[in-house]
Amino acid sequence: MNNNEILFYQQERHFWSAICLDTVYIDSHTVAYFSELPLPIFNFIYLHQGASITSFEKAERLFKQQAKPYVLVVHERVLHQFESEITRRGLIVDGESTAMVLPQKALSQYSTAPQLETNYQIKLCNEQLSDWAQPLVTAFPVDADEEEENSSVIDEYIRFHQRALDKQTCMMHFVLYAEQQPVSILTLTLDNKTARLDDIGTDIQFQGKGFATLLIKHALYICNQHGVEQCVLEASSDGLSIYQKLGFEAIFNYHSFIAE
Repeated sequence: MNNNEILFYQQERHFWSAICLDTVYIDSHTVAYFSELPLPIFNFIYLHQGASITSFEKAERLFKQQAKPYVLVVHERVLHQFESEITRRGLIVDGESTAMVLPQKALSQYSTAPQLETNYQIKLCNEQLSDWAQPLVTAFPVDADEEEENSSVIDEYIRFHQRALDKQTCMMHFVLYAEQQPVSILTLTLDNKTARLDDIGTDIQFQGKGFATLLIKHALYICNQHGVEQCVLEASSDGLSIYQKLGFEAIFNYHSFIAE
């Protein structure tokens, strides 16, 4: 396990333990995160490199005791040893993501704030989380019959982030406004000399206009202002090329599965 991988795990745990209701460290390679929601989203079992079937089973029992579904997130290097267990349980494939890091040398290029057009504005919205959450409602499309559930999930997610702020987590919720309307958002979490980006999303009506890239550049500028040396994020396949253009480098891949 290299330094970037260790760094990513540290920031992953820092973020999820801040917003989740409960965190259980099964061992040094297996972590379970619990939210109040009786849905797979925001209930996770992470299997890092070195995780065992025994540790997975211990984590799984905790979810069964609470009758909660979960998302199983498996490091690519240990996926082979869990494939039969995943098949036996009938878990549903939920795609891949990539752990990424922006090294200090690349981060140093973001020493000035990005230029915005006159009708654009970026604000820190820790006191206005409803504005921060607004683009999330459409940023990640759902079926029409799931819209009400999605809205409820967003309300809960606001509460989770408020919980993190109440814990004095150094978390910044940025919103890019166009014509005074919230259109793109992200969350920046600082931990010593490292930062993590999460919740990067743009209202579906405004996607493809470069708003998320502008907001990421602003967040990286803020990182520079705070003396951050490295920044990490977990990228979906859709966003991978954008992050690579900004200087982020892949560390490893995760494979996700839903246990309903």
